[in-house]
Amino acid sequence: MAELRKNPLSHRWVIFSAHRGKRPSDFRNHGDESEAAGNAGRQGSCAFCLGHEHETGAEMLAFRASNQPNAPDWRVRVAMNIYPALSCDPKHWSGGSSSEEPYEGCFFKGLGSHEVVIETPDHATRFHDLPVSHVEEILKAFKSRMLHFREGKLFKYCQAFKNQGGSAGASMRHSHSQLIALPIVPKDITEEVHCAKMYFEQHQRCLLCDIVANELEKNVRVVGAFTHFVVLSPYAASFPYESWIVPVKHSSNFENINDIEVQDLAGILKSVITKFNVLFDFPPYNYTIQTAPLQESWDFSYFHWYIRVIPHLTTLAGFELATGCHINPVVPEQAAQLLQLIPAHSSKS
Repeated sequence: MAELRKNPLSHRWVIFSAHRGKRPSDFRNHGDESEAAGNAGRQGSCAFCLGHEHETGAEMLAFRASNQPNAPDWRVRVAMNIYPALSCDPKHWSGGSSSEEPYEGCFFKGLGSHEVVIETPDHATRFHDLPVSHVEEILKAFKSRMLHFREGKLFKYCQAFKNQGGSAGASMRHSHSQLIALPIVPKDITEEVHCAKMYFEQHQRCLLCDIVANELEKNVRVVGAFTHFVVLSPYAASFPYESWIVPVKHSSNFENINDIEVQDLAGILKSVITKFNVLFDFPPYNYTIQTAPLQESWDFSYFHWYIRVIPHLTTLAGFELATGCHINPVVPEQAAQLLQLIPAHSSKS
């Protein structure tokens, strides 16, 4: 029997059609995004490799052995995207207007900042191959840049995300992730903040804190529980095997994370992606950091950040695109049970 479930964070409806469910083998990747294809190319073959630092945009941050900017001794490097979605040119730091009356107030110039986090100097190394200590540095790079944008007060939101595989949006095989700072708060984030605020005003408690408590008590959609985080198959997952990594302790902004939490999170994020690789033969995937807007003046006692990890196992079709209502062939309880069975890697690996 099909079910309709509403995501309390976004108020979007999801249809679960269990009779359309697929086995894990049905989702396995058989295209050119396999591990072998993902490792195609050679060391030094692209702008993200060592020795090509001059081919990227300006270096904004790097973890390296020396203190010399652009030196080829870095482990993680953040540079401006040379093909940015948005420009950080100061002449764009103002709003705009449209001469067409229906669109008044619906226009902004393309101001913002678009940065690339080059996750490793090794061209063939994938994210899941990196040691946890290296993943920690990637997360610390996100934190540092988000703090930079928050302190600069020029932008209202910063989205950190990773696209792995061509169908997930990656244009470079060299492992990387991205940060885009925006002059507006995107609609989906605004809706999440609004839904969280409504729940808080009604119950005087954080919605995601209550979700975490409920999931830990029921233990039917919990993939893993750790000291600082819990991994869930969300109640109203839009995509098959979508997973959320949620802080156990309330926190509104990712950039407030401390070093101990980063260490825990690095191992958990790697383990979730490793589970996908084992089950679905290295599928394309995205992960996004869902965090509160950057303004420090906002009261975010009701908002709770989390990481959303989505393997690309199905394709959005006309119904989903027309309505925003997803049809998910795998119920979260089933997804959680299967993901639990896949052993996580050692926290020291």
